[in-house]
This record gives sequence, structure tokens and C-alpha cells, in this order.
Amino acid sequence: MMKKLILSLLICVALASCSEPMNENGHVIKVDIEDARPMELSDFVESIKLIPLETTEESLIKEIWRLVMQDGKVYIQNHLLNVLVFDENGKFLLSTAKRYGQGPEDYYMLSSMDITDDGLISIYEGYRIREYDMDLNLVNSYFPQLPDSIHSALEMRKHIKLDKDTYLFRDYEYTSYYSVPKDSVFGIKHEYYHPNSAAIVNNLRLLKHQGEIFFSPTYICDTLYRVNQVEHRMEPVVIFDGGENDINLDELPSDMGFQYYMEYMMNTEKMFLLDKIHLPHADFCFLANLKDKKGGVAYQDKNGKVTTYTYSYDKTFFPVPNAIHENKLIYAAMPDVVERCIDVSLVDAESLERIKNLKEDDNQVLVIYELKD
Repeated sequence: MMKKLILSLLICVALASCSEPMNENGHVIKVDIEDARPMELSDFVESIKLIPLETTEESLIKEIWRLVMQDGKVYIQNHLLNVLVFDENGKFLLSTAKRYGQGPEDYYMLSSMDITDDGLISIYEGYRIREYDMDLNLVNSYFPQLPDSIHSALEMRKHIKLDKDTYLFRDYEYTSYYSVPKDSVFGIKHEYYHPNSAAIVNNLRLLKHQGEIFFSPTYICDTLYRVNQVEHRMEPVVIFDGGENDINLDELPSDMGFQYYMEYMMNTEKMFLLDKIHLPHADFCFLANLKDKKGGVAYQDKNGKVTTYTYSYDKTFFPVPNAIHENKLIYAAMPDVVERCIDVSLVDAESLERIKNLKEDDNQVLVIYELKD
């Protein structure tokens, strides 16, 4: 399982930096990696709830590419295949698999999933948006003409609906917007991309929370951005400064190729910055060191106090969450990992009872961390 965790981390790692200079309007948080302390979930977690996702032949999860919790339902983008929907107790409700095909109302690939404010399942295929209701009736179909790039594989392009008329798209190079009434793409920007970087896919992060949308660039970037939905641009919200103890891509030679950068990341003593999360009362930045198989998290509370924690992946750890819902961080854990990402003293008895009979090949368990105010 350790190899699987490290491989999963590697898949999510990318040597991409912010090509834009720091905006002085971003709030800077100093991260003292040398003064890090052992992981204590109880410092910032009030309680933990565990929800096993029902395992049936139709609901089997290959790989979670996105998870959204909205209006009492859990929506999961299952790799490039389908969207699976569960209720808030983990009971399986439906799969979009029956719409996967070449029919006039079908989709042929699931590059990106979003759930609109009115509950439609929005699927981006790589060239077309298709939106379905909960009965899987096709409601909308659009064809945005987005810029192409050799670094913008279709399955890596993410989309999110800003309002009834506008969509945001993001890949490794471009930010773009699509207007439904005008049937046109606008605001195209080549930003937050390093042309000499080596990216190992996956975690382009567009995260919606309480009406706001945040963008966390593809790793090794110190800045979290908020989408200005009126002016259609990215604005820095939080800048995490690890000083000399985190990786600075400007110190590395360029044009060295994928293998060079991977070997550097596997052997460096420094930590590198992963996902970043901004909440009204807290900020989080997740850290990793592949050489020592260690992770960490920098946490700033509502009073501005910053604490940095470290952990080993074979012991209790605090994972990068798949989603945020209200005051909760949500992580979908494999059954054999659940015990390592919880503090049993914070888990209610009913949750512990739910996972007693878990099997290794069951679907993931939602670990829901309710944060302290």
C-alpha cells in the first residue's frame, strides 16, 4: 500500500511554477518547515465522520478524478468513464454509464465533471459540454472552441460553471472562458505555466466553495488564486512562503528533460508545496518530501497563528482532501488506509461501526473532517 500511496503522490506531482510574479495583494503566510511538529488532528479537527460508499457492480470506482458534495448528494468523476452519484449516507443512486457511447444524447469521454448550481451533471468531453438531469435526460449541449496546446491533453482540461451563461476552462497552459449566449470563447490567457517543466498529469485543481472558485496551479507553486467572476481573471488570495526549505524552480536548470526533474524531486531534502486551501477561518498548505516519504501541512488559524505539522505516510497522516463542503474537508480513502488518516478519539461510534466489515476491494470511504471554528 505504501508504494501505491507514493505512486499516487507522484502522479499528482508536477514541476510547474507560476510564471507570473507574485501579486502583492496576496496574503503571505510564512511556513516554518524546520519548526514542524508531529501531526495532531485534534488541534484543528472537531470531529470525524466515516461514510463507506456502497459497493455494487454498477458503482465500482476505478479512480476518483473529482468529488463534489452538493444538496445531500456525493458526485464522483470516475476516471474518464462515468459520474457516480451517492446519497449523503453512501447509498448508490445512479451512474451515467448508460449515456456513455456514440448515441445522439451520449458522451464519448469524460474529461471533466462539474455539478451546476441547479443540480445538472455537466460533462466536458474534450470538445463539447453535455449536461444531464438526474434522470439522465440531456438538457444542454455546447461546443466551445478552446485553444489547443501540445501540453493541454484533453483529459487534463478542467471546467466549472460560473453562472448560467459562463464556463471557466483550465488546462496546463491556458485559462479560457466560454459565453453561452454569444457561443464564443473569450479571456484566453497563457498563464501559470512553465514551458520547461515536466508535468505528470492530474491534479489541476478548480475548487468551488460557498459561491467562490479557487485555482491551485499544478504544484510547486506557492500561490492559491481566486477566480474574479465579474472581471474573469485570477487573483492571488494566499501565498505560502517556505523560505529556503521549499523548492524554488528558478534555482534549477531549464530544458533538462523529465527524468532530470523527477530524480531531483526524489532525492532533494527540501519539501515542496502541494495543494492549498483557503477558508473563512483557516488556511492550509500541504507539503511533501518524496525522498523521506514524508508529508506535512501548514495550518493558519483565524487568529493568524501558523503551525506546521509533519508525518510519515506509514503512520497517521492528514491527506489532501478531495473536496470542501461547508466547514468540512472530505477525503475519499481506500479501505486499508482509513485507520491511518483518522484519530479514533474524534470519530463517532456509528462511524466506527460502519467500517467494521470493510473489505479491501470495497469502494472508498469518505473521511469527513469537521474543522474547529
